[in-house]
Formats: sequence, C-alpha cells, structure tokens
Amino acid sequence: MKRYHQPTRLIASLAEGEALVGPLVRSSAFVDSCEWSYTRLGNPTVDRVQRRLAELEEAEAAVLTSSGSAALLAGALALTSPGDLVLVSRHICEDNGRLLLEQLPALGRRAQVIDLTEASWRKSLTVPGAVLLFAEVLSNPTLRLVDLRALCEQAKTRGLRTLIDATLATPLNVRPLELGADLVIHSAGKFLNGHSDLVAGVAL
Repeated sequence: MKRYHQPTRLIASLAEGEALVGPLVRSSAFVDSCEWSYTRLGNPTVDRVQRRLAELEEAEAAVLTSSGSAALLAGALALTSPGDLVLVSRHICEDNGRLLLEQLPALGRRAQVIDLTEASWRKSLTVPGAVLLFAEVLSNPTLRLVDLRALCEQAKTRGLRTLIDATLATPLNVRPLELGADLVIHSAGKFLNGHSDLVAGVAL
C-alpha cells in the first residue's frame, strides 16, 4: 500500500499494534518482587508519558512532575548546591520569577535578575559566584525571544549551566538540548497537553 504521509516521530516509534492512546493506570500500588511498590516510584501511565516526552525533546530521560513550577524548582535544585547563585532572566513568567527569587533563598541558594535583551547581555553572565542561568526560549507572556545557541555557548565559556523553559516554544519549534542547554523544563499543562484539563510539568 502506498504511503501518502510521513509518520511523526512519536507514531513511528510505536510498536506494532500499540495503542496511540495508552491506558490510564490508576492503581496506587504495585507488586514488585513480592513487595509493595507505590505509584510514586513508578506507574505505567507516567512511564509512558515520560518516555514520549523524552523522544520529543531527544533527551536521555524525562521526569514528570505535578506542575511546571515543580519542574523548575527540581531543576534548579538539581543543578545547584547551597550557597550558589542563580542568574534569572528578567523576561520570564511572573510565577517563575517569584518562585526563584523568593523560594531559592529559603533553600540556601541566591537568585539575581539579569537582562538578556540588552546589547551587553554577555557581561551579565560574569556575576561572581553564579553557577546557573535560567531563561525562557520564548518569554511568557511578552514573547521575547533569546538567541539560545549563543546564550548556551556563552554560558558554558563562563562555567554556567543552563536551565531553559521551553513551554511556549514546544519541541515542535525548538529543542534546547540540541542547542547546548543542560536541562529543559515545560509547564506540560499548556501546549504539550492543550486541553486545559490538567496541571503537570516535566524536566528533561
């Protein structure tokens, strides 16, 4: 039979006979080597979503979280240690900024706002003690775009790791890991889900 379309990456990766929409597994516990294992340690539905999102971003793995804020905080904590400084782009979602600027200090980290839209933005990356840079590919809601490849390259030359929010861009338009980002997050209840019926996040 002649094929009239090229399957998407996700459809092409499905096994023969595998359902496009997987079952929703609601069990709170599973039997694991004759012992109980709670769903927070692994669930077929969550595992499937994580695997699919990792395929979309061409990431090694993905971790699904209860919200985009949870993904952001988990990423920031994973890439820093107590006493470290996180550089935060001025043009980001207000909730993201509030989370980093108000909650990180309570967890032993520091956060400082920098402007990545100015002509001298490269100098903003030279703040003493900084180890991590957080930015959004396409800022929410102002839609300011950053030169992600240049940003990641400059950050690496200064010893900074990069945590990038790609929520509004989606993997359809840009995959930050391919451009040098260290970790990517999404507020998965927005474009990745698209139905306004769930709250979720993912870190890759």
